[in-house]
Amino acid sequence: MSVPVGYPAALATVVVGVPIAYPVAWTRTIAFTWKWAQTIRFRAATDAHTWGSP
Repeated sequence: MSVPVGYPAALATVVVGVPIAYPVAWTRTIAFTWKWAQTIRFRAATDAHTWGSP
């Protein structure tokens, strides 16, 4: 069974790249979720204020 020449390089890229990529993806996801939550909160507070709801 022969191993393609690019395989070790591709594997090394994945092994090195995944730990780097994951924190970036998580940071973006958390930031997006936080922004979204703040927007919902702000809208809810604005609506409550506008309509006089408790």
